[in-house]
Order: sequence, then C-alpha cells, then structure tokens
Amino acid sequence: GNGAWLIKNSYGTSHGDNGYLWVSYYDRGITGSNSTPIANTLVFTDYGTYNNYDNNYQYDGGVSLHCYSYPNGTASMANVFTADGFEKLEAISFYTYRTNVNYTVKIYKLDNNDIAPIGGTLVASESGNEIYAGYHTIELGNIVDLAPGDKFSVVIDMTSASGYAYIMVDASGSLFGTTYPYSFASCNAGESYMSGDGSNWSGMSYNCRIKAFTTADDSINITIKNPANSHLIRQ
Repeated sequence: GNGAWLIKNSYGTSHGDNGYLWVSYYDRGITGSNSTPIANTLVFTDYGTYNNYDNNYQYDGGVSLHCYSYPNGTASMANVFTADGFEKLEAISFYTYRTNVNYTVKIYKLDNNDIAPIGGTLVASESGNEIYAGYHTIELGNIVDLAPGDKFSVVIDMTSASGYAYIMVDASGSLFGTTYPYSFASCNAGESYMSGDGSNWSGMSYNCRIKAFTTADDSINITIKNPANSHLIRQ
C-alpha cells in the first residue's frame, strides 16, 4: 500500500528534513549504490529491548563497512574478551555480508598462555542458518558462567552458499565510500583473529564485528572479613 518509513538519522538536524528522511515502501534501496551486495538492502526482521543484557563486550563501533573475502566459501573469525565480573554469557552477535550463511558459534574458555582463540576448553556451541545479511543475535543454549579475569573467545565458523564467505571488520573509513561520516578504528594484539579453515589462525589489524552479551550473576556472594567488621559484597 501507499506509505513510507520515517527514519531519524545520526548526523543531526542539518541533514534531511531536520534530521529525518522518508523511504518509500517501494524503494529498493537507501544508498543509490550498487558497489556492494548489501548497499541497497534495509531489512529489520526482529529486534530486542535495550535492557536484555547487562553487559556488551565488543571492539567494533565505527561506521565503515570493510571485509575480508574467502572465495572457497568458508571463513572463521573470533574475538577474545576478558570478563569484568561474575557474569553469565547468554548470547553473542555477529555480522554476515551475504544472505544464506550457515554458521557455528563456539565459546572457549582460555588460559592466559593460549595464543589462539581455540586453544582452550570448548564450553558452548550453537549452529544455524541466517537467510538475511546484517547483524544477528544468537542466544546460547548452554549459558556460560564467567568469573572476573576469565578470558573467553567467541568463534564463528561460516559457510556461504553464494561461493564467497566474508569476515566483517571495523576499519577506519567512511560509510560506503562517502566522505561523511568518518570513523577511526584500531585493533590491539590478541583481540581479533581470522582463519580460512577454522584451524590455522592469524591475528588481525582490524577488529571483527562480534559482540558478547552477559548478565550479572547475582547468586555470587563474597564475604571479606577484617578485624573491624565484615563486608558482604554482591558482585
């Protein structure tokens, strides 16, 4: 039927109609560019509330859309995080550049001397298929308990039916080749990894677009005693 989406942009009131724009129900894209498979695609299949989880572990956050491509159709990516407190890892999210991507999510607990994202103990795994490109949140069937200082990795193995598999990364640059907005990205050693076969891993100069979502574990009570008094701390 007739109508359009009213969209609020992130550039401020100087863009569009005082910060808003209209996209007709009949428009096939929003960028006018055919340079990338996802450039003219805007799809919302579901969304969650802002308070689903207490913590979001991530390294990405820029606007630039960069990727590494693997012509054999398989690729793996991983992020390594360190838990801040007593938490429960309940879900992860990742980005797919193509439609119809099969995935397997693996969660590993790592030792401090592990130099690869799969060097520790496998504690959770989830598999499925994403028919749309974009960001996807995957709930874990086995919730992972974390303690302060625990190193854990989120590993994503992907197989694409299109013939190419893509690892999406957060790199310095602008959105779809435009000059504005522009963001700067950096990656530290030991944060993000990529692999063409899921076994041989390389550290990356850009961070993977992988997130880990946790909730605080309110069942953990720590009692600290000293001669003056006792303190009960709920972490």
